[in-house]
Amino acid sequence: MDNKIIRNVVVFIVVVILSGWIGVLVDSVLTEQPKGDSPGMGIWLVTPMLAAITMTIFSKGNWNDLGFKPNFKRNIKWYFIAALVFPVVTSIVLIIGVITDWIDLSTLDLRPFILVFSSTLLFNFIKNIFDGTPLFSYLTPKLVKLNFNDWKIYLTVGSVWGIWHLPYFLVFLPETDIQAVLPVSRAIIIIFINSE
Repeated sequence: MDNKIIRNVVVFIVVVILSGWIGVLVDSVLTEQPKGDSPGMGIWLVTPMLAAITMTIFSKGNWNDLGFKPNFKRNIKWYFIAALVFPVVTSIVLIIGVITDWIDLSTLDLRPFILVFSSTLLFNFIKNIFDGTPLFSYLTPKLVKLNFNDWKIYLTVGSVWGIWHLPYFLVFLPETDIQAVLPVSRAIIIIFINSE
């Protein structure tokens, strides 16, 4: 096995896992932080991407090592399908809700809905570049180079992703947001999210 790749993987995983707790520490030092949009949460979110870029620069790796290969030409149908999943699923849920009288759309004004949907979509698109990309585009190819089998790759990347999210669910995510989605304790949310 390549010792340089092993070292980079270990350093990357340690930095990713510590990033959230460093963010928690920053927020505990800086008083009067807003819940959900604090500097510590920003540190937690961007550190994995910065770690992947830094590891690539210092190991004199190729920028292709970051794994940003959208390959639009060969994957256009998959991008199209991915873009349709959310609106199609939402439409199906709304149709079922209206048919079963679980949802009343009589007072729905589409203009604010479209504005909120569009701004949320753009924000989440940018945020999610930082959320999963470093783990899936940097860590996964490194594990492939180390000849990990598929299950070891899934287990490693999934575990790091889950552990990386612990500070988010334990500290950064406001209690009101948790209760609005699923009225349970933070521990149950962590088990629920990490079992996906």
